[in-house]
Amino acid sequence: MTGRLRTAVIAVAAGALAIAAFLVWERLKGRPITCPIGGSSCTTVQQSSYGKLLGVPVSMFGLIGSTLLLANALIRRPPAAVAAFALACAGAAFSLYLTWTEAFRIHAYCAWCLTSASLWIAAAVLTGIGAARATADA
Repeated sequence: MTGRLRTAVIAVAAGALAIAAFLVWERLKGRPITCPIGGSSCTTVQQSSYGKLLGVPVSMFGLIGSTLLLANALIRRPPAAVAAFALACAGAAFSLYLTWTEAFRIHAYCAWCLTSASLWIAAAVLTGIGAARATADA
């Protein structure tokens, strides 16, 4: 990835990282999640049975994934661009699954989670473009 595309991926990954870090922090503190648009839907989602996977808060997976995505975006080699695309696709797929659970299982939407999902989808699109360019140039 080069120039503006790399900058865009870094910005998207940093945004996802910031959201995940906030959600992990609030979860570790045991505080209810403050919803940026009001209401208690964020807390409802966080405290649902879908708020953890294998006993680990799903926001921790977001924290790890976005950190790895950010690290990959900083590496300037074609294999890193392909790895970033794979990671972003996995993050987007997981986010879409979690959004599906919000809609059809929890019946509540978390604004932080929806924003994170949007960032992961943007990351998948941007890294896909970067991976295609990197492999075409190699």
